Amino acid sequence: MGPSANHPGRSLRLPLLRSGALHAAARQLAELVGPLEAEAAVAGAEDAPAAVGSVDTATAGAGSAAAVAPGQSQVARPGWHLTLTEPAAACAGALFTLIYVTIVLSCDLNPAFRTPQALREALVAALEGSQVLEHAGRALLLLRLRVKEGTPLLRVVDEGTYQANWAHHALCQVVKLLRGQAGGQDASASEVSGQLAARLRAVASGRCAQHAALCLGLAVLCHADGGPAYGMPPELLAALPKGHESARDPRMMGSAAVAQLGGMIGMLELRVGAAAQPPGRRGALELTMRVGWLAVASARALAARSGSGAGGGGGGSRGDAVGSGIVEPETPLRVLSARDAFSIALQALQCARRFLLLGARPEAEGAVAEAAGWWRLVAAVAADVLPHADLASELTAFEGLMADAGWETVVVDGVFALPSEPPPALAAALDGGLLRCLERLLRRAGRAPDGPEAAVVRAVVGYRSADLDRFAAFLLPLLAYGEPRQAAALVATLRKLLRTGDPRVMSAETDVKTNIHQCFVLACESVLDTAFTWNYPERLEAELLEREEGEAVVLGAGPSPASQQLVRLLSCAVCEWLPELARGVMACGTGCLHTFYTLMGWLPLLSARCLSSWPCQPDGAASSSGEDGESDDGREPAADDGSGWRALLLEEVGAVTLLEAALKIPLDKVSRKSVRDFLFRLVFSCHSVASVCGDGQRPPPAQAAVGRSGVLDSDGAAAVTVGAAGEASRDAPTAGPSGAPTTPPLPWRPELLREAATQLRTFGDTVVAARAEAQAAARAEALAAYLEQCDGEELQRPIENGPLAAAVLPPAEARRLLPGRCANPACANLEGHSEADLTLKACAGCGAVGYCCRPCQLEHWRAGHKEACGRARGGGGA
Repeated sequence: MGPSANHPGRSLRLPLLRSGALHAAARQLAELVGPLEAEAAVAGAEDAPAAVGSVDTATAGAGSAAAVAPGQSQVARPGWHLTLTEPAAACAGALFTLIYVTIVLSCDLNPAFRTPQALREALVAALEGSQVLEHAGRALLLLRLRVKEGTPLLRVVDEGTYQANWAHHALCQVVKLLRGQAGGQDASASEVSGQLAARLRAVASGRCAQHAALCLGLAVLCHADGGPAYGMPPELLAALPKGHESARDPRMMGSAAVAQLGGMIGMLELRVGAAAQPPGRRGALELTMRVGWLAVASARALAARSGSGAGGGGGGSRGDAVGSGIVEPETPLRVLSARDAFSIALQALQCARRFLLLGARPEAEGAVAEAAGWWRLVAAVAADVLPHADLASELTAFEGLMADAGWETVVVDGVFALPSEPPPALAAALDGGLLRCLERLLRRAGRAPDGPEAAVVRAVVGYRSADLDRFAAFLLPLLAYGEPRQAAALVATLRKLLRTGDPRVMSAETDVKTNIHQCFVLACESVLDTAFTWNYPERLEAELLEREEGEAVVLGAGPSPASQQLVRLLSCAVCEWLPELARGVMACGTGCLHTFYTLMGWLPLLSARCLSSWPCQPDGAASSSGEDGESDDGREPAADDGSGWRALLLEEVGAVTLLEAALKIPLDKVSRKSVRDFLFRLVFSCHSVASVCGDGQRPPPAQAAVGRSGVLDSDGAAAVTVGAAGEASRDAPTAGPSGAPTTPPLPWRPELLREAATQLRTFGDTVVAARAEAQAAARAEALAAYLEQCDGEELQRPIENGPLAAAVLPPAEARRLLPGRCANPACANLEGHSEADLTLKACAGCGAVGYCCRPCQLEHWRAGHKEACGRARGGGGA
């Protein structure tokens, strides 16, 4: 919006604003419509005041007459005679048209040009000094009551009304731009922009300007959804324009109607002191939510008409959208076009969020229910309206509404420190269906990598991409406090998404902003990396290093139900995601360093579970078992004999081959700190996996106890034990069944391990770091000697001590949590909205397994189920 580059008016805007033209126009407009207002006051004196949408006698600035505002109502009765002549009325109409056009041109929202700050300052000063928005709003409504259908004056007033809507919208956009500039790096410029935004909001909050925008938008809204007019006088409602219909479809709103809705939302968003002004905070929230649900109903109507069925009503239950009886229109009388639906829905969501009680008083009664209604609308927009979005800026704004949720600090203290109840913002989001909404977006993004859902997912995962943990802080609380089956479904969906793309895109050079598969990879890595830090908390390490030998480590009280649920789901994620990440990284080659880094963080934990005789959980930790010892699905919990962990580590993840590839990765172009971190994890992972490969028997209890008494350094490379039991087990040899050391069939080249040891010794900026790096280098050299069997020394058993390592469930038990698990191991079916909705059909032959679709059954049949099915039926593979 705004004049083109060669428009002669571009150079005249600043002189025009500084000339006092808007001041003069305001005075003339007040004089012209003064008689209308005076006679309206006399004629309406006999009428009882209406509740909302009315003529008030508040002043609109210096030299102004009375103003139209939402206070007490005085309206013209039918047959009311106005003495204003037609020429005077035409002049008034032309004046407020000129005023609004000047505002639109001075806002200059054309993205191709940089608007001078002096122009913005002059505009704000002119609006403040002239109070022209108040005069124009008052004149607009009074003239709408004056004009009659079919008169030449109506065309003038209609044009002014149309420009008023665009002016309201433009002012809102300017405030958003100024707020964005207020967060810039230049402190002085930021302060000026912030002050301008505040001044512009104040001048746009006048009662006349607000009431004019409110009446214009409400007229269209009532005509579209048939809802209440909140006490607006019928004469005024009838006199206001409803917008021209589309030439092709009489039910479709034209651009004028859309502009009226957008202008109303924009001015409500600018309002200062919403609670003190009619319609009040709650009234403003209801209005904006109604507009949002109208956009949803429009999208559903368009989908039903086209037969696409793209929606499906993802917004939860119909009815109480904000906890106050706002009913979603089932069949609107008029609908927004597909192009306008998402834009209007986005504006409504942004504006409604300002009026949520949760932001100001989260402890207030009804605050959570109100916010849950807002999230319900978000989910409905994502399900039904988002497919029609096509502007990148709008998609980014919608992502911002979802990702900037306000519960990122819930997991800051780790998985075992979650409170029993979610914070209000998180409780509202879960009640509003955000968890299911997120899974639906992910599945749609997997099916259509170039669609609008994929753009939103890329933005959510890459939000502040310099800190990937941001996504984990967004997702993990949803998993911890969400409905368990729905949370497990999202974990299963992410595994399927890891299978959908070409693994070669996992290279570090692939941009998450352009490749959706890389986005899925980063989402899983973000969660796994965050959980890894919980297993090796730095403050726990420091605490243990300061303890005396033999002193007990107290990790606090038993975990809350949310912590237990999150541990169960992390167990699921480890079993489901690590094999897919490993498959992708091996297909990609050495370019995806970060994925190698993530995988190597978890290999020691898996190795420890292979070697340990721990119970499935520490005292009070997560378990999928009920009070009677059975799992939630009625089956006995899986025994943790290490076999499931060995299969996961050595077969599914392929740790030996994975580490062979990691040893060969060139690190010459990697930063010094990244090289150090990578080598720490590499050496410790190699040592841990070699211990599993050389283990011929389960460790004695003394070795298993080390898991709770020692701690690794912050990078998982070197072990520090606390207590005599830990020291004794650390030196214990690993023997095979015959008592002799077992030689592992490992293809690793010893010289590569020695090279890693040499590099590690070049680090060590502090005494503690030097000690850790020396220990890691010693491990690397010991492993190299073990591989060569030169000195006859046996491989030292690794020490695994993190609290999460002792809490994760065995693979068999963890996978029972997944809903509707298809028997096809390579299932990548993303049809439907959620894994929780998939219906499995039993194999017609054996009936022992189920499939989500016919292609999965055929694929599994060819992969070997044919023989198994025949054996189960006693047919010998028929």
